[in-house]
Amino acid sequence: NVNAGRSSEMTDFTDNFNHWTYILLESKTSSTDIQQHLDKIYQEHIAVITNHDVQKMKFGLQPLNDITIGPLINNTIGPMLPLGFVYFLSALAIIILLTSCFNFTNLSIARSLTRAREIGVRKVTGASRWQIFVQFLTESVLVAIVALVIAFVLLLLVRPLLLQLNFARIFRWGLESNFVVYGIFVLFALVVGILAGLFPAIVLSGFQPVKVLKSIANLKVFFGMGMRKALLVSQFTLSLFFILTVIIMQNQLRLFTNKDHGFNMENNVMVKLNSTAPHTLKTELLKYSNIQTVTAASHVAASGPSNINGFKKTLGERDWTILNYFMVDEDYQKNMELKLVAGKFYTAEQEASNKDYIVINEAAVKALQYESPVDAVGEQIISQWDSTRKTIIGVVVNYNHRSLLQTISPLALMYNPSQFNLLQVGYTGSYENAAESIEKAWATVNPGLKIEYNKVKSEITRFYEIVFGDIVKILSVVSFLSILISCLGLLGMATYTTETRMKEISIRKVLGSDSTSLVLLLSRGFLGVLALAIAIGVPAAYLVNNLWLEMIAYHTAISLLIIAQGVLILVLFGALTVGSQTIRATFASPVHSLKIE
Repeated sequence: NVNAGRSSEMTDFTDNFNHWTYILLESKTSSTDIQQHLDKIYQEHIAVITNHDVQKMKFGLQPLNDITIGPLINNTIGPMLPLGFVYFLSALAIIILLTSCFNFTNLSIARSLTRAREIGVRKVTGASRWQIFVQFLTESVLVAIVALVIAFVLLLLVRPLLLQLNFARIFRWGLESNFVVYGIFVLFALVVGILAGLFPAIVLSGFQPVKVLKSIANLKVFFGMGMRKALLVSQFTLSLFFILTVIIMQNQLRLFTNKDHGFNMENNVMVKLNSTAPHTLKTELLKYSNIQTVTAASHVAASGPSNINGFKKTLGERDWTILNYFMVDEDYQKNMELKLVAGKFYTAEQEASNKDYIVINEAAVKALQYESPVDAVGEQIISQWDSTRKTIIGVVVNYNHRSLLQTISPLALMYNPSQFNLLQVGYTGSYENAAESIEKAWATVNPGLKIEYNKVKSEITRFYEIVFGDIVKILSVVSFLSILISCLGLLGMATYTTETRMKEISIRKVLGSDSTSLVLLLSRGFLGVLALAIAIGVPAAYLVNNLWLEMIAYHTAISLLIIAQGVLILVLFGALTVGSQTIRATFASPVHSLKIE
C-alpha cells in the first residue's frame, strides 16, 4: 500500500509539496529550452483540470546556487536565507564603515595641529609635498592593516557567539575561511586605509611653513565646517535611530513572550513522538500522579507553521474557504483549556467516527458565513483535500493559534491519528518533577531511544526569539558601534576647537572666568549638534518603526518614555565626549599656552 501510494504521488502532476525534481542540463542547453518543455507538460496535464485553483500552478526552474540565498518561495528544500537579510546586514556594515572612515579623517586632521610644526620644519629642510603626502597616506594604510589584524582576532574570539545565534544555526553558517577570503580582507583594508587617509594627506601636506611656524591658532584646516557639522548631525541622528529601534524591538519581543495567547502555555510540556504510538505513550504518562492531561497533536499552536485546507458548504460554491488546521485528539480542549462556545468536542467513545467530524473556531464560523456558532453545529462542510464531508460538532472560542505577528484566522481542529507528531503534557508541581516523570514513561515505552521535549511556552517564544531576538542582538551591537563612532567624530571636532582656542581660554581664565562658564562656552556648539540630531532622529525613528509595527497584529506603542530613554542615552554619551575635551582645556595652565604664543 505504501509503495502504491508513492507510485500514485510520483505520477500526480498536481503534487507540488512532497517532491522536488532535479534536472541536469547539457553544457549547451539553456534554461529557456527546458522551460518550453515544462510549459508543454503544463498544457497536457494541468491546464486540462477544471479546478481553477489547480490551474494557477506553474512549472519553473531554480538554479541550485539560488536555493540557500534566494527569493522566498513555498515548500523550500531546506534552510534558506532571504536575500533581503543579506542586503540588510550589508547595509549596516557599509554604514558603520563609512562613518568610521569619516571619523578617522576628522580625528587625523584634528590631531594634525600637534604635528603642524613638524610639517613646517620638514618642508623648510627640503621635504616636498609629495613626500609628506605619501607619509600620511602610508600611516593611514598601516593603521588600517593593524585594525584588520585586531578585527580578525576579535572575529576569532566572537566566532563561537556568532555561531550560537538562531539564524546561524538555522541557516547552518560555518564562517569558513580560505586564502581567497584572507586576500579580500587585505585588499579591503588597503582600500579603506587609502580612502580614509586621502583627504588628511592632501590637507596636511598643503600646510605652508611660514604660517605653521608662526602660529597654529590661525590655521583653517576645517574649511568645510558647515559640511562637517551636517555629517556629524547625520551620524548622531543615525545613532539615535538605532537606539530607539532597539528599545522598541526589545519591548515588542517582551510583548510577544509575555502576552496571553488565549490557551494554556504554562505547566505544559511538548514531547516529540518520533514514530512512537501516541496512545501507548499517553497511557504510560497518565500513570504518574503529577501528570494531569495528555493530548496528541500535529503542531504546537502559535509556534510557527500550521497546515491549510479549503472547505465549502456546497459544491455549488465558486471559491473554497481557506482554514488553518491542526490534527488533535479528544483531550486537546482540556489540555489547552479552550472554552467551547457551542456544541461539543471529540470524545474517546466516538473514536471510530471522529474523522468524520470537525471542530472550528469563531473566526471560521464567520468565514463560512454561518449566522452564529449554534447555527454552525450540525452542518456539513466539504474538504478540498480529499472531498470528504465533515460534520461540525463544536465551536471553540478564538485564540491565537498562529503567532502574534498575525491576527486570529479561521481554524479547524480535525482528528487524524496518522498525523500526530507530538504530545502535550499538562502537569502539576515543578517542571523538574514533571520532566522526570516524562523521561521515566518514555524509557518504559522506548528503552534506549533518546527523548525530545520542551516547555510549550519555550517552543512558542523560541519562534519569536528566532524572528526578533537575533535582530535585536545585531542592532544592539550596531547601535553601540554607531554611537561610539559618532562620539569619535564629536571628539574630533571638540579636539580641534579646544586646540585652536587655547589662547582665548587662557586669556579668559587670566581675566577671571571660572571653569563652569568656560565649559559652557566651549560646549555650546556641540549641544546644538545634539539638539538638531534629536529633532531629526526622533520623528524619523517614530515614522520608520511605525511602518513595521503596523504590519504586526499585536504590537507595542512608541511612548514618550521610550523616546526619553533613547535621547538620554545619546545625550549622556555626547556629554561625556565633549566634556572630556572641554574640561581638559579649562584645567590647562594658561601660563603654558600664553608662553608658547
